[in-house]
Amino acid sequence: MRAELEMTNAETFPISGTGLHDLVQFQSSEIIGELKEPVDHALANMKRLNDRFAEIVARISDDSPESHRLLADSLHLIDETTLGLTLISQITSQLGPDAASQVIPWQKVDLNSVIMLTVTSMDDQLSEACEVDLNLTDLPEVECDAGAIQWVLESIIFFLNQHIGSPGGHITVAAQRLGQFVMISAEENKSGLSQDIMSSLMIANEDLLECSTIIEHHNGQLDVYSSPNDGTCFELMLPLG
Repeated sequence: MRAELEMTNAETFPISGTGLHDLVQFQSSEIIGELKEPVDHALANMKRLNDRFAEIVARISDDSPESHRLLADSLHLIDETTLGLTLISQITSQLGPDAASQVIPWQKVDLNSVIMLTVTSMDDQLSEACEVDLNLTDLPEVECDAGAIQWVLESIIFFLNQHIGSPGGHITVAAQRLGQFVMISAEENKSGLSQDIMSSLMIANEDLLECSTIIEHHNGQLDVYSSPNDGTCFELMLPLG
């Protein structure tokens, strides 16, 4: 889509932030250390409930089509919940009394799992006019802050959803390896943005500014391409090493 937009004289704007690292990095908060105990307790309760749900689902023996559908949906929910708990645990495992002065190390992350979790978690937030399609390829693990990358994806998808005004629009989220980078793109194929909106995008939308800062902190880059009536495409580049 990027090539198509550029061929239609699309306005291209690299998104560059001014550095909101104190907001992005967990260690900037003085209360993080105090959160460890209640967060660990909540995670333990969630894990117990998820395990109990798995036990109940395992007992479904009815051979009806409805039971098969319920079983498939339930197993998918269990997988998504388990993935979410794992990502949260990776963050909270680094928390402690001195967390405010510590740098929380990044983890090697399966970005396809992060993308799928993001899209699944946003089902209730997207308008009925919009459908989200995935086009994922095999990717190497990337060392990053999984929670921050998920927030970036949520913000971009939500932004695109807001600008698809009529039914029939699609948002496609794709991921592929490009040399020493992984590129994640999110695009809508219907509306596009006017030049006036594009020219003030970073001034008017604080979430996108934060997104850019997060990606810059990962030594990556975030760009957006758009043309009225042709669509809008965000491209997020993350280095492998």
